[in-house]
Amino acid sequence: MVLNASPAPDRLDNLPKELIETVSVLIANTVEAGRLLGRVFSSNESQMAASELAKRLNIETVVVTAGASGSAVDCKGEILYQPTYF
Repeated sequence: MVLNASPAPDRLDNLPKELIETVSVLIANTVEAGRLLGRVFSSNESQMAASELAKRLNIETVVVTAGASGSAVDCKGEILYQPTYF
């Protein structure tokens, strides 16, 4: 299942465990990732945010978007970064 965590709850604890167990792909932006993890990520920290979410939630693939700064994905521990095209 793909979960777009928008709008994100204030903490990971507010996501139902039963839901997280079914998720194989999580999509969030840096603000939402920060809300879930209880910290602030800058738009340049999308790779770190993706990695932390993947580890904490044990989700195979996490995509973190960062607007004009591009996006990052953690796929089974491999971190990839995609800059924007403009």
